Amino acid sequence: MRYLNKIIFIQSAHINYTEIRLDGNVHFIGDQGVGKSTVLRAVLFFYNADTQKLGISTASNKDQFQEYYFKHTNSHIIYEVVSNEAKFLVWLYKEHGRLCYRFIESPYEQSFFMTEATKGYQSLTPDNVIKRIRSESYCYLNTICTIIFLKQLVIFFSMLNYNQVPSKQLLLIP
Repeated sequence: MRYLNKIIFIQSAHINYTEIRLDGNVHFIGDQGVGKSTVLRAVLFFYNADTQKLGISTASNKDQFQEYYFKHTNSHIIYEVVSNEAKFLVWLYKEHGRLCYRFIESPYEQSFFMTEATKGYQSLTPDNVIKRIRSESYCYLNTICTIIFLKQLVIFFSMLNYNQVPSKQLLLIP
């Protein structure tokens, strides 16, 4: 079975850090303005991969998806996906003014994206995240910067038995 297991916000959409498990029935309740629609839009983006068609109307004064979720160079949304008991990540971040995506063959590890600082944890920039992933010898895809290609890869991975793809072949996917 394949499913979205977890979504992680780091310095994203006014959320410093949170992990939300999505591996069962999830109910979002709370006062107005606490982030229910913010989380739902990010989940819908994972399945839709289109910032314009998220099924939730936004106020005219509300920022668009990219500006709202990725205001900082160290803003991240990480989706952890379970596929036949293996876990992989779809990592979203902004680079050179546009959204970028990467697939990472690993379960979520906070240490990839954050470092300990004097006042708790600090979010890393995308370059530093890549360095950490490389240092742990995890396999990852090159940057994906088009929604169409991301949709194709999500479809590819959903049809695939993920455990049967050798890690080195992951890097060869065009």
